[in-house]
Amino acid sequence: NWVPEKKMTRVCAVLDGHGLFGELVARVCGENLMKYLTENLLGCDDAEVEILLRGGFAKAHDAGMELYSLERLPEKYQYPTNAPHTDTFTVCKQGGDVVAKDRCGDAQLVEFGATCTVLVLRGNNLWVAHVGDSSAVIGVEGSGEMEGSFLAEPLTSIHNGFNQSEVERVKKRFSPFSNFTDDGYIAVSMGMWEGTQLGMTRSLSHKLLLQHGVIPDPEVSHRTLRRSDCILIVASDGLWDNVSMNEAVSLVASSADEGAEDAVHELVEHAVKLAKEGFPQDNTTAIVLLLD
Repeated sequence: NWVPEKKMTRVCAVLDGHGLFGELVARVCGENLMKYLTENLLGCDDAEVEILLRGGFAKAHDAGMELYSLERLPEKYQYPTNAPHTDTFTVCKQGGDVVAKDRCGDAQLVEFGATCTVLVLRGNNLWVAHVGDSSAVIGVEGSGEMEGSFLAEPLTSIHNGFNQSEVERVKKRFSPFSNFTDDGYIAVSMGMWEGTQLGMTRSLSHKLLLQHGVIPDPEVSHRTLRRSDCILIVASDGLWDNVSMNEAVSLVASSADEGAEDAVHELVEHAVKLAKEGFPQDNTTAIVLLLD
């Protein structure tokens, strides 16, 4: 729970790794991001917050890029991590690239990254910085005849091939080396690793796809909080693939009296329950803040 009248800086972040070693890059990027922000945000003016957020994303990206080394990666790796059925890969060098070979000796490029969505709250100021598809939403309480109801307002946009501004950005700078699939993926269109795809156009710590338009530069926005702003949710796509933003806000609002910790547990458990019933299955991470 958070009281906006208090002049205190609070920072929270959700990172969702993808690809081989996705969980490793998410952890490394997250640790470096939070270290940078906690060391620099405390003494800064409001006008400097956006600059520091961009600097934090750059630090996180660079830390993740250092993992593209045989010295930083295990020789044997099981993927997907913690899944009922996994494949064992051997990590080695091939033609200057770090690759992972399966039991049959077939090689795939080691290419990983992480989404990142960060919220910074200070007084009644909210900054949101993000890359990828881990979305943030704010719940707004209705007034008058709508009192007691809650409306979800998205705070982020998804960076993928359905985002027209992202498509234009990539095509302007990286065509004809990159193209987009009908399902919104960005794809390498030529070269040795032609056909490599990713479901987002911005992410931390991609090596090959950085050369094809997948950038780590965050989209940053600011919002002056109002009294009607009462719930903040930031979560990985494992939540949003199964639960709409309005449903998520309503679920949190219905359990808000129990506190933010109970509310976020109920929200994630609801998403996991839906996944077990046939909805998309993915790892799910969420943060809930209740604004008093």
